[in-house]
Amino acid sequence: MNFIANRVSARRRAEAEQRAALYSDAPSIPEQRLALQLDKFNACWREIQARVPFYKRLMEQGAAPARFDGWDQYLAALPVVDKSFVYKITSSFQTLPVRRISSGSPEGPPRARFSSRPGTRKSA
Repeated sequence: MNFIANRVSARRRAEAEQRAALYSDAPSIPEQRLALQLDKFNACWREIQARVPFYKRLMEQGAAPARFDGWDQYLAALPVVDKSFVYKITSSFQTLPVRRISSGSPEGPPRARFSSRPGTRKSA
Protein backbone atom coordinates (compact mmCIF):
# COMPACT_ATOMS: atom_id res chain seq x y z
CA MET A 1 0.00 0.00 0.00
CA ASN A 2 2.89 2.37 0.71
CA PHE A 3 4.20 1.90 -2.80
CA ILE A 4 0.90 3.04 -4.33
CA ALA A 5 0.57 5.99 -1.94
CA ASN A 6 4.13 7.10 -2.68
CA ARG A 7 3.56 6.76 -6.41
CA VAL A 8 0.36 8.83 -6.29
CA SER A 9 2.03 11.39 -4.08
CA ALA A 10 5.01 11.70 -6.43
CA ARG A 11 2.70 12.13 -9.43
CA ARG A 12 0.68 14.84 -7.68
CA ARG A 13 3.87 16.60 -6.62
CA ALA A 14 5.15 16.54 -10.21
CA GLU A 15 1.82 17.90 -11.53
CA ALA A 16 1.86 20.68 -8.92
CA GLU A 17 5.41 21.62 -9.91
CA GLN A 18 4.41 21.75 -13.58
CA ARG A 19 1.45 24.03 -12.78
CA ALA A 20 3.67 26.26 -10.63
CA ALA A 21 6.22 26.55 -13.45
CA LEU A 22 3.45 27.39 -15.92
CA TYR A 23 2.05 30.16 -13.73
CA SER A 24 5.44 31.54 -12.77
CA ASP A 25 5.92 32.62 -16.41
CA ALA A 26 2.64 34.55 -16.39
CA PRO A 27 2.85 38.31 -15.90
CA SER A 28 2.01 39.43 -12.40
CA ILE A 29 0.94 43.01 -13.17
CA PRO A 30 -2.81 43.18 -13.98
CA GLU A 31 -2.33 45.36 -17.09
CA GLN A 32 0.23 42.94 -18.50
CA ARG A 33 -2.04 40.02 -17.72
CA LEU A 34 -4.97 41.68 -19.50
CA ALA A 35 -2.76 42.40 -22.51
CA LEU A 36 -1.61 38.78 -22.60
CA GLN A 37 -5.22 37.57 -22.38
CA LEU A 38 -6.24 39.93 -25.20
CA ASP A 39 -3.40 38.65 -27.41
CA LYS A 40 -4.46 35.06 -26.76
CA PHE A 41 -8.11 35.94 -27.42
CA ASN A 42 -7.22 37.65 -30.70
CA ALA A 43 -5.41 34.49 -31.78
CA CYS A 44 -8.59 32.49 -31.05
CA TRP A 45 -10.77 35.20 -32.59
CA ARG A 46 -9.42 34.44 -36.08
CA GLU A 47 -10.54 30.82 -35.70
CA ILE A 48 -13.92 31.88 -34.28
CA GLN A 49 -14.55 34.20 -37.23
CA ALA A 50 -13.85 31.39 -39.65
CA ARG A 51 -15.90 28.67 -37.94
CA VAL A 52 -18.90 30.23 -36.17
CA PRO A 53 -21.58 31.49 -38.58
CA PHE A 54 -22.94 34.08 -36.10
CA TYR A 55 -19.58 35.82 -35.72
CA LYS A 56 -18.77 35.39 -39.40
CA ARG A 57 -21.99 37.29 -40.16
CA LEU A 58 -21.03 40.04 -37.70
CA MET A 59 -17.71 40.39 -39.50
CA GLU A 60 -19.40 40.57 -42.90
CA GLN A 61 -21.77 43.26 -41.61
CA GLY A 62 -18.83 45.25 -40.23
CA ALA A 63 -20.17 45.04 -36.67
CA ALA A 64 -17.04 43.33 -35.31
CA PRO A 65 -13.37 44.13 -35.98
CA ALA A 66 -10.86 41.63 -37.31
CA ARG A 67 -8.74 42.24 -34.20
CA PHE A 68 -9.53 43.86 -30.87
CA ASP A 69 -7.28 46.63 -29.59
CA GLY A 70 -8.68 46.50 -26.06
CA TRP A 71 -11.29 44.85 -23.87
CA ASP A 72 -13.44 47.98 -24.02
CA GLN A 73 -13.64 47.60 -27.79
CA TYR A 74 -14.57 43.93 -27.33
CA LEU A 75 -17.39 44.81 -24.90
CA ALA A 76 -18.72 47.52 -27.20
CA ALA A 77 -18.59 45.43 -30.39
CA LEU A 78 -19.93 42.04 -29.36
CA PRO A 79 -23.24 41.22 -27.68
CA VAL A 80 -23.26 39.49 -24.31
CA VAL A 81 -23.90 35.85 -25.08
CA ASP A 82 -25.93 34.34 -22.27
CA LYS A 83 -28.36 31.44 -22.27
CA SER A 84 -31.42 33.45 -23.34
CA PHE A 85 -29.47 35.11 -26.18
CA VAL A 86 -28.30 31.72 -27.46
CA TYR A 87 -31.84 30.32 -27.40
CA LYS A 88 -33.03 33.28 -29.49
CA ILE A 89 -30.41 32.79 -32.20
CA THR A 90 -29.57 29.09 -31.90
CA SER A 91 -29.47 28.55 -35.66
CA SER A 92 -26.65 31.10 -36.00
CA PHE A 93 -24.41 29.09 -33.67
CA GLN A 94 -25.12 25.65 -35.08
CA THR A 95 -22.53 24.03 -37.27
CA LEU A 96 -23.88 20.48 -36.83
CA PRO A 97 -27.44 19.15 -36.89
CA VAL A 98 -29.07 19.41 -33.47
CA ARG A 99 -31.61 17.13 -31.84
CA ARG A 100 -33.36 18.35 -28.71
CA ILE A 101 -34.10 15.84 -25.97
CA SER A 102 -35.71 16.10 -22.57
CA SER A 103 -33.32 16.92 -19.74
CA GLY A 104 -35.52 15.18 -17.20
CA SER A 105 -36.11 18.46 -15.40
CA PRO A 106 -39.43 20.25 -15.90
CA GLU A 107 -37.89 23.66 -15.02
CA GLY A 108 -34.79 23.49 -17.21
CA PRO A 109 -34.50 23.84 -20.96
CA PRO A 110 -33.84 20.66 -22.94
CA ARG A 111 -30.25 19.64 -23.55
CA ALA A 112 -28.93 19.72 -27.09
CA ARG A 113 -27.39 16.66 -28.67
CA PHE A 114 -25.02 17.27 -31.56
CA SER A 115 -24.67 14.73 -34.31
CA SER A 116 -22.26 14.93 -37.21
CA ARG A 117 -23.91 12.02 -39.00
CA PRO A 118 -27.13 10.10 -38.52
CA GLY A 119 -27.03 7.54 -35.73
CA THR A 120 -24.15 9.12 -33.79
CA ARG A 121 -24.54 11.42 -30.83
CA LYS A 122 -22.27 13.65 -28.82
CA SER A 123 -23.60 15.43 -25.74
CA ALA A 124 -23.29 19.18 -25.59
